[in-house]
Amino acid sequence: MSEYSEKPYLSIIIPIYNTEKHLKKCIDSILNQDYKDYELILVDDGSTDNCLMICRNYEKISKRILVIHQENGGVTSARKAGLAVARGEYISFIDSDDWIEPGFYSCFLDKDSDVLPDIILASGYQNDEFLEGEIQSEKIHTRLKNGIYNYKSIRKILKREFLFPVLWLKLFKRELIQKNMLLIDDRVCMGEDNLCFYACALDAHAVMLQKNDKYHYVQHRFSATHQHNKEHIKNVRYFTDNLKKIRNIKKADFLDLQWNKMILAVLLKVIIKEFKTKKTFLSLYDMRELER
Repeated sequence: MSEYSEKPYLSIIIPIYNTEKHLKKCIDSILNQDYKDYELILVDDGSTDNCLMICRNYEKISKRILVIHQENGGVTSARKAGLAVARGEYISFIDSDDWIEPGFYSCFLDKDSDVLPDIILASGYQNDEFLEGEIQSEKIHTRLKNGIYNYKSIRKILKREFLFPVLWLKLFKRELIQKNMLLIDDRVCMGEDNLCFYACALDAHAVMLQKNDKYHYVQHRFSATHQHNKEHIKNVRYFTDNLKKIRNIKKADFLDLQWNKMILAVLLKVIIKEFKTKKTFLSLYDMRELER
């Protein structure tokens, strides 16, 4: 299928904020896919650069592209906006500074399959571009073998395996991700992917792992995850409160070890970010914020 579909099988959502340098490569990598039964939803989250103009230009050349513009509300808010209009059976999130190789979707999207998994896990590379002209790549994958895992297997795996709990390396059934995305607090700006992935995985009855090494997660000094944010300390509290909420709703106390690891990981990221600003942790923030 090469033309626009009124009911696409796949909805690809890109939350966008000030990534004009990388945005065209990201969008072009999607338009160049051999799999064509999709809609592309570009959510500009209040960018102050030329991202919105770039999105509008792409919208003019393809009926499959929809542009949403909103005031800055964070990546979760942007994802929710995209999900509100998505029509696909499956949802794929791609960060606006990432890109995918040809054949990323076609290798695991088969509507004739007897099993339609709730979540599809892919694999790829993390590309670090901190120095101009210098790129370091590291493979993103899991030790698990390709295949389909059932409800009991998934819960056992969640207790012992690190599945790289991000949203951009996976596809989700639309109903599953829409329901669980609503559980995520828009204010959580670090660790929000972890929360949403585990919420979805705990509801999943079938998860397919298909390693294809075609996703490129790009990290550079202007990436959102490397920007200083005065709300980082508050984020630890938002994250912890949100995690407790999900744990209670899903009755997932059996994952307490993983929950604690996630809290420590977020706290460590905050500490690293603060020291990278070359300012002392205590001089910037009242540590009593963490005790509230």
